[in-house]
This record gives sequence, C-alpha cells and structure tokens, in this order.
Amino acid sequence: MQANANAPLADDLMRGADAIRRFMFGEAKDEQQAASDRRTVYHLLTKGELGLFKIGGVVCGRKSTMLAKIAEAEGRAA
Repeated sequence: MQANANAPLADDLMRGADAIRRFMFGEAKDEQQAASDRRTVYHLLTKGELGLFKIGGVVCGRKSTMLAKIAEAEGRAA
C-alpha cells in the first residue's frame, strides 16, 4: 500500500494512540470512551491492520495509508 508521496510527512503522520483515536473516532465524550478508543487503536496495531507501526515505542500511522486501507477493505466488502 503506497502512501500519498505528495503529502508532507508532518501533515500525514500521526504520533500516539490519542492522535490516531481522534482521527478515527473524533473527540470522546468522556475519559472512559477515550480509553476504549485507545485500546481499539492498540488492538488494530497488534492485528497489523490499517498500516499502524511504532517509532521508538510510540504507535504511529499515516493518515493517507489508513484511509487507503479502509477504502480497500470497503471494496472487498462490497
């Protein structure tokens, strides 16, 4: 899966489960929901889905890669 080569890395890269959680799910209504969403991010990292990876022990992901993988999964489901 190729990420958008034209997107500046700083604009495309998300660092930390909270940044990825907000990108995927939006703002949580409370800390319990935020914690649940963070666990989902780590679960997806462990499963190898959505192109998540770690840099220095911090979970990271590229927006473009995640959106492409979601679109690919939607295409398979249709």
